[in-house]
Amino acid sequence: MRGRIVLFVVLAVVLALVGVYVGWSANTPTAVGEPAPATPADLSVGSQAAGSAQPRVPVATGPNASAPKASPPKATAGHATQPNQTPSTPPTSPPRRAGPVRFGRVTTAGPPSETGISDDRRALTTTFSDFEVIANPASAEPSATKSFAMTLHLTDGAEGEKLGFHVSGWAATTAGTTARLTLQGGGRTIVKSFPSGTDEAYVGTLWLPATPGTTYQLSVVLEIHKDAGGADGYINAANIESGIS
Repeated sequence: MRGRIVLFVVLAVVLALVGVYVGWSANTPTAVGEPAPATPADLSVGSQAAGSAQPRVPVATGPNASAPKASPPKATAGHATQPNQTPSTPPTSPPRRAGPVRFGRVTTAGPPSETGISDDRRALTTTFSDFEVIANPASAEPSATKSFAMTLHLTDGAEGEKLGFHVSGWAATTAGTTARLTLQGGGRTIVKSFPSGTDEAYVGTLWLPATPGTTYQLSVVLEIHKDAGGADGYINAANIESGIS
């Protein structure tokens, strides 16, 4: 009987020692500075944190995969994004008419005259009755002058045409006397001189570009000059033919 009691005591002591040993192995402290062994769950979470603070977006692969869509640009301060906005087009001047240039309003100043304009307003004729300068031995003046002015307005039309201004008349001078015709307009000046002993008809011509929408100021000046012994001198303008061609 006593032997059995001793046997039970020995078994109890052995079991107690085994339990103490197992508990000590499971609760062994970790060394300072040495990480604890990682579990499979810890490894999964750790690898995600080491890669990026943001969760990764799975990338689609395969034949039906599409590229990621780009986000629309954000508007910045002072530069609002306005969809479907088209740049403004600067205004353009209206095109000129393709038809011919014609005479518009015509005015004259100077000696009495009559002006007639053709039906198509592409030609006009001005005639004079006494647009003339006369010098004679009785005149004490060394020179005599008379002038005529005309204002021509041109309508809109095609470029590239010309305006002709033709003055016709007669010049007659004797010894010691000379005559001169001067045409001016559009920034140009034409001078036609007649020496002593002239007795002839003349035509003086001034050519100008027929610029659409332009107003021309044209003038005709007749002059007689004589020296101390000069005798007779005469020059006139009978008519002016103006045309656009």
